[in-house]
Amino acid sequence: GLNPSVIMQKLIPLLRTRYSMKLKIDDGVLLQEEERIKQVNSHQVEIPGRTPTFCPGCPHRDSASVFLDVVKEFMDAEYMKKHYNSPPMDLVFHGDIGCYSMLKYEPYPRLMHNLSAMALGGGTGAGIDPFIKNKQIVFMGDSTFFHGGMAAISDSIKNGQDIAYVILDNQTTAMTGHQPTPSTGEDILGNPTFAQDIEKVARGIVAESDTLIIRIDPENRFEYKKLLEESILKPGVKIIVADKECGITYHRRVRRDQQQTVKEHGFLKTEKHINITEEVCEFCLECTKATGCPGLNIVETEYGAKIGIDQSNCVSDGACARIKWACPSFEEVTISRKRRPRKSVESSLIQIGETDMPMQHLTPPRFAGFDKTWSAYAAGVGGMGIGTISKVLVVAGHIQGYNVQFCDKKGLAIRNGGVYTHVIYSKIDNHISPLIPYGKADLLLGLDILEAVRGIDPKAGFSVASPDQTAAIVNTAKTETVTSLIGKDGFEVANLEEWLRLYTKTDEYLGADLFDVAEKRLGSKLYANIVLLGVAFQRALIPIELGAIQLALKQMVKPIDLDSNLRAFEIGRWLAVHPTAFVETPEKKSYKHTLHEKSQILAKRWRGRNLARDYSALVQSAVDTMQLDDGTNRGLAMRVYDLIQFENLKYARLYVEKIRQVYGKDSSDRNYRATKAAIKYLHKVMLIKDEIYVSHLLTSQEKLQRDKERYGIDESNGDKIRYVHLNRPHFRIMGINLEAEINSRNWQLSLMKRMKFLRRWLSQWHANEKSFKNWYVKSVVDTFSPANSKSYEKHVKALETPEEVRGYREVRYPKMEAAKEKAEKLIGYRN
Repeated sequence: GLNPSVIMQKLIPLLRTRYSMKLKIDDGVLLQEEERIKQVNSHQVEIPGRTPTFCPGCPHRDSASVFLDVVKEFMDAEYMKKHYNSPPMDLVFHGDIGCYSMLKYEPYPRLMHNLSAMALGGGTGAGIDPFIKNKQIVFMGDSTFFHGGMAAISDSIKNGQDIAYVILDNQTTAMTGHQPTPSTGEDILGNPTFAQDIEKVARGIVAESDTLIIRIDPENRFEYKKLLEESILKPGVKIIVADKECGITYHRRVRRDQQQTVKEHGFLKTEKHINITEEVCEFCLECTKATGCPGLNIVETEYGAKIGIDQSNCVSDGACARIKWACPSFEEVTISRKRRPRKSVESSLIQIGETDMPMQHLTPPRFAGFDKTWSAYAAGVGGMGIGTISKVLVVAGHIQGYNVQFCDKKGLAIRNGGVYTHVIYSKIDNHISPLIPYGKADLLLGLDILEAVRGIDPKAGFSVASPDQTAAIVNTAKTETVTSLIGKDGFEVANLEEWLRLYTKTDEYLGADLFDVAEKRLGSKLYANIVLLGVAFQRALIPIELGAIQLALKQMVKPIDLDSNLRAFEIGRWLAVHPTAFVETPEKKSYKHTLHEKSQILAKRWRGRNLARDYSALVQSAVDTMQLDDGTNRGLAMRVYDLIQFENLKYARLYVEKIRQVYGKDSSDRNYRATKAAIKYLHKVMLIKDEIYVSHLLTSQEKLQRDKERYGIDESNGDKIRYVHLNRPHFRIMGINLEAEINSRNWQLSLMKRMKFLRRWLSQWHANEKSFKNWYVKSVVDTFSPANSKSYEKHVKALETPEEVRGYREVRYPKMEAAKEKAEKLIGYRN
């Protein structure tokens, strides 16, 4: 269990003192190795762990998110009394080895109290059954059921135990590489054979007992949840078969069909995607906490951090949109095309700026040589393509004539865990370790920057890089960990880059957002691995000739993907020579630009010219009065526009009046921090995202234009985009809460956003949000009058209390109360 560097530090002095004469060991070499180990062991980095999770589209995610709700509601005394006339109940969960082992990690650790060897989850439950009163749940895979789970179920039935067995039937042995199970129609060699049915086998086991056996698709969330609750509460053994195919096998089949269609017709006539409207997202993280899906990511917007969709990882299964507390930002987008998309650049050209350059136009680098050995360490996240990098380097090394050793860690492929490869070339046929010694890597390829830094962190168990030997080429795009995605920890790319520059060859370091390059140039960030190889090759950091690496690509990449991968390699080569060629710096909008842009949108409304003129005058007057920076002025212009769209000009004027009120008691020596806080957070509490305003946001011009760019919609070429918005409207009429799930279209929302009169007709509609708004204005904004620096600091913090008030309805309400309590403690006043 010791760190390898600790072992070496103990071993070297022993070799030097006792065995150097017998073994003819060069004491100078030992000293060098000792110094190198000390050097790499002194690397000081602080990074979070990266735990695995279910793959995008995994059926077990449906079960996990439903059980999170079940656990929460079974502990709710009011819920249990109302629905089941039962006291609250703390459930106990067991599991064993399989894909469902991911339940041991965030965001699901509450769903697996112990993790046993394969088929022993049932045995654990059986062992403690006589000693507890808790209801127990045992998770079991379909492979586990046939392996030994049948015996556990049989034993539980025979001994009258109270256990619910949830058999997660995904029709494959997914955890270890998708081998067939007895329930599939082929044997281990792929030969056709009969299929055994889990449900029929289970019915044979239960015999004449009254054991409950149910099969259900876990995607049917509400039916599944109700069935689970009712089944768990029944005495005795219960067998629930959650029947849904593995996401990997299903989507592989879908992709093959799509590739065949593209091959035959040149394009897909129809595409479906899950989309998140960033303006509607409240960044409450309920979707990430319930699913932990790597198809979700965190994006920075003009209104702060929001949850977005990673289009290269997302498989559009809709699991994130099905959770109970999902906000109305989720929607299903259907893209239809009549013709092949127009291509601005021929496949034989690479566009650099405004110039189209021929592929392979670059001169290959001078062949990089080495003395005895050369080694490369590549690190990333499962599913990014580290295995492909390894295969290409290994095959290219053999083609080049080297003796090649390699070691891959790839057991967490597609499961958001860290993966890596060690590749070592030597010129003589000797026996060497496939693991790179401490500090001896010649090249570090970071397909994920966090995992690249883990490769130089002694606390991780190995540190392959050193400042005098290792060149680093790194993809700087941020891939969130599950824990950062759910808000439990975080990391900054700038810090990671600083450590990489410090602990590798600073002059040879190159970092670039290769995901952005691959996505914009090749349609998917999954080609970033080959772009990374191209960069390293062209910088003469890989001792392989061009022909050898191209031949390796042809041998290791599927024929249907070969052209795109060769193109990715050439893009990487160009990036090595022109590091900024593919970097598109977003246009930084000024206050004047934003004011004009928003005025133009308002002017298109009915009788909009006067409204646009009045909007511009209101904002300009405030800007002229308050001496603030351009960024703050721009933020003010955006927020005044929002409040006009939400209600009317009068409502926006009230906002500006309150901002001016705070500004009048603020000062430049404090950088107008209170005013800036009021601009941001008064807008947040006044802009109640009710069904009317959300309908506006989901159908706004700005949003529609962004979606057209995101999905490559060319209307002149016959492309169309259609939406199904996944809404859960909530109305309170005459004291009665009315909730429903409605899949609405744009035309329906276009009608809804014109019904502002409902805000006055339904006085109790969003009453909590209105009350919070009134409290904030009277108790925080209107009371701003700092007597000294201490009271100023406290009041700024009070103004910022709405920062954590996020989410919709029940998610939001306790946060509003917490904000009130915090503000009261800060400024001692609560209306």
